[in-house]
Amino acid sequence: MTNRIVKSAGTLTDCNVIEIGPGPGSLTRSIILKNPKNFLTIEKDHRFAKLLEDLSKKSSKKIKIIYADALKYNFSNLFKSPGSYKIIANLPYNVSLPLLFKFLEYKKFVKSLTLLFQKEVANRILALPKNKSYGRVSVIIQNNFRIEKLFDINPKSFFPKPKVFSTLLNLYPKETTYNKDQMECLSLVTKAAFGQRRKMLKSSLKELRINIAELLEKTKIQVHQRAEEIPIEEFLKLAKNYSRLRKK
Repeated sequence: MTNRIVKSAGTLTDCNVIEIGPGPGSLTRSIILKNPKNFLTIEKDHRFAKLLEDLSKKSSKKIKIIYADALKYNFSNLFKSPGSYKIIANLPYNVSLPLLFKFLEYKKFVKSLTLLFQKEVANRILALPKNKSYGRVSVIIQNNFRIEKLFDINPKSFFPKPKVFSTLLNLYPKETTYNKDQMECLSLVTKAAFGQRRKMLKSSLKELRINIAELLEKTKIQVHQRAEEIPIEEFLKLAKNYSRLRKK
C-alpha cells in the first residue's frame, strides 16, 4: 500500500521530496525506493529518531531529518526553487487541514502534494455546491489547487487500525489572479457565510460590517441565497467586491 501511495506521486528522481510526519518510516521506505533527487522528512516525535536515522544510513540517498512540529515550522527556511518540491504524507488526522492551509503560503514552490486524509475530510475538500459537505474548506482549497481523488484505503491497512476510511488525494497548485488582500477577504467572507450556513447571506454576512445589500448587488447574488448554494467563482467575486468596499 505504501508503494502504491508513493507511485501516485509520479516520478521523484527530478524532485525534492518532503515527507511530513514519517513516524516509524513505512512510507519513508517506499519513497527511498523511488530514488528522489533530494529527500527531507519533518518529524516532531523524537521516539522515531533512531529508526529514521538508521533508514538514512542504510539508504544510498541520504535523508535529511528535521525534528520539528510541521505546523510551527518556518518553511521559508527550506523552500528555495519554485515548483520543484513534492510533498508526500500520511497526515495526522487532527492537523491535516491546518497543515494544508499552511501549505497555501508556499504553493508557488510546490509541484504537487500527495496527501492522505480522513475520508470525511477529503469529501469536504472535494465537495461542490448543494452538497452537505460543501463549505469554506471546499471553496478555498479548490480555488488554490486542482484536486485529483486517487483511492480510498481500508482501516485494515493501518496499524494501529483507525475507525474510519482514508482517502488519498493529489493536489496541484493553481495560479490565481487575486492579490493578498483579496485572499484575506475570501477567507473572511467564507468564514462568515459558512459560519451560519443555514442563514441567508444577507444575515450571515452581517459580521463583515459593510453594506451587505450593496455587496450582494455588486456580485449579482440574490439576498435570499445561502452559502451552500454559491459556486466557488461567485465567492471569488464576493471577496473582490468586499475588498473594494471595505476600503471606502
